[in-house]
Amino acid sequence: MHCHPENREKQQYWQAVAARKADADAQDSLVDIVVEVLERECQINDGDLAQRTTRTSFDAERVPGLSLREFVERIKCFSGASSCSFVLAASYLNTLQRLDATYRPTILNVHRLMLAAVLVASKFVDDKFSTNKYWAKVGGVSLAELNRLELEFLLLVKFNLHTKREDYDHFVEELRERHQHLQTANSVHEPAAVPHPTRVSVCT
Repeated sequence: MHCHPENREKQQYWQAVAARKADADAQDSLVDIVVEVLERECQINDGDLAQRTTRTSFDAERVPGLSLREFVERIKCFSGASSCSFVLAASYLNTLQRLDATYRPTILNVHRLMLAAVLVASKFVDDKFSTNKYWAKVGGVSLAELNRLELEFLLLVKFNLHTKREDYDHFVEELRERHQHLQTANSVHEPAAVPHPTRVSVCT
């Protein structure tokens, strides 16, 4: 018995919708993985902070008032950036530290690095994104500083934002493997509450 063309089209449509929903759900779960992997990288790199003599525009004067998890939850909640943007941001950060070890994530720079990375990723892949003025409020920095961080980040990664789907999927697998290693080492953290949607100074 053959399926009517109209019914076949409907079936294909809903299969595509289900596939997109499953993909979106999978991306959502990756944001926590990104946070946990970056937190671990910071723990490793923080040991070298005392020996570092070079400061960058992304380094804070003191430890920010929000943890990385709280900061990422704040961005995710209020910026409208997709979960895919956070994964791409982590990919950009991975590329950046390969290009220049000065930008390895630490407790002092990871907030600004993540803010700039998610901002440019969201502008690149999301259909809708907020203005830099709004992002500055979400990120707890001035508009002038955010504009400067965005431009510097783009220059550092040589404006190379395009990522092939196969490269994206490969990076996701790497993230999952690193996260599995963290779980094995009993390094998984409990999720933190989403911060209040008012301007805060998180990148001091």
